[in-house]
Amino acid sequence: MTMKIWRNTKSILEAGQFNPRTYREFVEYFPNNESCIAYLEKLRWPNDIICPG
Repeated sequence: MTMKIWRNTKSILEAGQFNPRTYREFVEYFPNNESCIAYLEKLRWPNDIICPG
């Protein structure tokens, strides 16, 4: 399953497809810690966090 996350409503980041080539490209996609954390959370928990208990 490919998880898509919107960035600035213009382009899409896809899990396993995003591979920044330069530091500048990385910073453009993730201008702050919160945007990077949100992307990683969506990769790890694509359907929200579910407690198995």
